[in-house]
Amino acid sequence: MPEWEEILTGAGWAQINQGMFSNIWRHPSASIGVSATVKNDLLQVPGPVGPFTEPGGVYTRFQAIAIINHGGDEQAARRALREAGYHPPSEPPGLRLRRLTDIDVPPPTRWIGPGWIPRREITVLVGGEGDGKSLFWVLVVAAVTTGSPYKHLNIPARQPADVVIIITEDSTAEVQARLKAAGADLARIHIYCTDDDGSGTPTFGEGLNGDMLLLHAYLETAPEPPAMIVVDAWLDTVAGGLNIRDTQQARAALHPWKQLADAHDAAVILVTHTNRMDTSNTRDLMGGTAALRQKARMVLFTARANHDREEDEQHMWIGPDKANTTGLSHALKFTVAVMQVRPRTDDDPGTVARLQEPMQTLATIRTHLEQWRDEQREANQPSSRAVLAQRAIQEYMQARKAASVPVADLKDHLKELGYSKNARDTAVKAAGESRPPAPGEPWVFSLHGAEPASLPASLPGLDVSLGSQGDREDREDSNTS
Repeated sequence: MPEWEEILTGAGWAQINQGMFSNIWRHPSASIGVSATVKNDLLQVPGPVGPFTEPGGVYTRFQAIAIINHGGDEQAARRALREAGYHPPSEPPGLRLRRLTDIDVPPPTRWIGPGWIPRREITVLVGGEGDGKSLFWVLVVAAVTTGSPYKHLNIPARQPADVVIIITEDSTAEVQARLKAAGADLARIHIYCTDDDGSGTPTFGEGLNGDMLLLHAYLETAPEPPAMIVVDAWLDTVAGGLNIRDTQQARAALHPWKQLADAHDAAVILVTHTNRMDTSNTRDLMGGTAALRQKARMVLFTARANHDREEDEQHMWIGPDKANTTGLSHALKFTVAVMQVRPRTDDDPGTVARLQEPMQTLATIRTHLEQWRDEQREANQPSSRAVLAQRAIQEYMQARKAASVPVADLKDHLKELGYSKNARDTAVKAAGESRPPAPGEPWVFSLHGAEPASLPASLPGLDVSLGSQGDREDREDSNTS
């Protein structure tokens, strides 16, 4: 905003006295006397003079500009100031018709990683217990604090930046070990807590008060503003008087986080759990409240596939499920590695988990969840395709008149018949046993000692070859196998 000297001298006013606390000005139409005084950054006009017709009027710099240069038209004054490179004050709140050219349009969305984590917005990171949510944000924090690129999340190389974390579930020692293992710059990470050991969770109600107001103050005075704020888990920080299952109260609890993100140009990640509903619908799986999804600019879903839980190697799948400004990226499949970071003792295994380089899948996380749910239903049905696959196994063994066959050959045969991976694995486990004949040799399959008659003799209307439906499942399976 222009200074008073520029505003008034530009309109022909003359400064006749400059004091320590006030300046005296004379209007160009006056030859003697005082026309106005500038004190405490306000123009005080004792009587009507020039364009100031109200006796005893007091005006801000913006109001004076509007009166002197635009006949009192504040919208025209705002336009002119913007064109001159100034930032005029916003209009007082209230309903009115506003010209689109007068709207204070926010700048385009900036990103930590385009399509994944926006700045000045809320990102909700949601998943089941043990799915690897904290391992994911640790990975992002490592990239932000070191300035390192991470192509799988579209994070470019940039200057290192600080991060604020609020942790409620894992111990500070565990979080520190994960961050160190991921390569994060620990000196750029700040924990918002009450105690020196990192414990003591802040609580946040509705509005800018209490712990939220204090957090604003810390960020305002920080030598370097943080690029990201992580809250894990968000529900643990909500004040007890708020019922977040009530949509209005939930929105009130979330709004201060949006204000915090806006005020400090930071990405805010709120971590929460899925509920225990038996569904693949991501909207229904989100724990807490529907408002969490509505208020978030981005929702990232983590999950584990059914077959992952039965394998030695563990994986975490993650992908955007809601993106207001970009298309949904395909899900990533991370391998969860366990690292030895300190000597093992009787009380401490000395290990920590971290995510290794992911592979991009060929579908969104929502598609994977629906597919896994269908496979689980298939496996749970007694007359499912897994039962048909067992019969196909018996016929395959009988045709070869062999006590055992290579497991890989048997599964390839079932795949050619159109059975999904879940149906193949379920049938092989149910119909017999798989083991290597000797250490290091390929695994072979043999039927259980039970007679084949223990399975249904026939299933009317069904064929062990699944045809076009099986072909569709096999194509879907190729996305995840």
